[in-house]
Amino acid sequence: MARLRFDCVLLVVLAIRATAKRAEGRYSWEQAKCMFKGRKIAFGGDSNQRYHSWTFNVFLETGELRDCHYGKWGCEGSDYDEGERNQYWSPDWGRSKEGTHRMYMKKTFKDIGAQSQYWFLQTTWFDEEEAGKTDYEHMGDVAKQITGYDLVVVSSGWWELKPWGEKDRGYDKCGDSWESDCEKYYAADVKKVVEEWFKPAKAGVWRESSCCGDNQPKWMEGVEKTNEIAKKVINDENMGYAETFYLYDFDSLYDSTVDGTHAKPEFYHEWTMNIMEQAEKQLRTGCLGGSGGGGDESEDEGEGPSPTKQPTSSDESEDESDGGRPEPTYQPSSGSTANPSRDPTYQPSYQPTSVATPRPTSQPTSQPVAATPRPTS
Repeated sequence: MARLRFDCVLLVVLAIRATAKRAEGRYSWEQAKCMFKGRKIAFGGDSNQRYHSWTFNVFLETGELRDCHYGKWGCEGSDYDEGERNQYWSPDWGRSKEGTHRMYMKKTFKDIGAQSQYWFLQTTWFDEEEAGKTDYEHMGDVAKQITGYDLVVVSSGWWELKPWGEKDRGYDKCGDSWESDCEKYYAADVKKVVEEWFKPAKAGVWRESSCCGDNQPKWMEGVEKTNEIAKKVINDENMGYAETFYLYDFDSLYDSTVDGTHAKPEFYHEWTMNIMEQAEKQLRTGCLGGSGGGGDESEDEGEGPSPTKQPTSSDESEDESDGGRPEPTYQPSSGSTANPSRDPTYQPSYQPTSVATPRPTSQPTSQPVAATPRPTS
């Protein structure tokens, strides 16, 4: 009887595993395990960074796309370690008291002796000046903990656009009206992250904000402003900058996200590919080899087919979310490729910024046109 029960349980587990979708991208699961073997990784950022870190964790552990729900605490055991739920690292220092905006969690990868950690950030930088003296921690405290880590990934921008009324910090109503104080204080805070979190680590990567902010499309310009400023600071400091804004625009937002805010797993996985590429330039593990990473910098911009554009199905929205006709959106291609190039969206709904992009962008047309798949060689 016990044997029969075991066999039934095994069949159920195998059936569940069979439905999981393999994570496809320009870097394989084996390359990721090679790159991150024995390493410590830190993530800091908002809810998009949270879901991305969970998608990263599932990929690094199983080679699959995350298929858990978009609840604020995710799936304990797969997204993060058992026993890590309901942990709070930062105090209520004036923005949000909600526990999921102060959360901390860890993921252990026993097979490769690695671990990742995630801290929810309500702002780009805060320390004792904002937090005061409490039993909780601030970003200066975390900086001491992650000194010497192999990779630190940070993203922050959307939260600085909210109407906080923080005139002393420069964040009053930056989403509604981007003014000189917004730029001045945001640039200083990004620089602080570089000095305190990135430079003491072996590799630091800033992940740019995706489209389009909490108040759409009004705050989209503010999102682009934060990306423009962060990119300049990061490039000036010779750290890694992972682009993500190009993957979808306002017109394709609801095909590319589950709720107009949080990306679908395929897009989070593409973020991981971009972060790996930027981290490899600093770590030089050699694990990405001829696929665009490793010791030879000439391989960093390898040729290869770009991700195909194909429509995605609608998904249920998440309880944390703060039109137009659906258009085809970027989806990573189903097959592993050498190193796809990253083309811009088929027709941006915003005005391009003055900052040059690392790749040529397509010229906007007078009327939006339907995207067609790019032929692969």
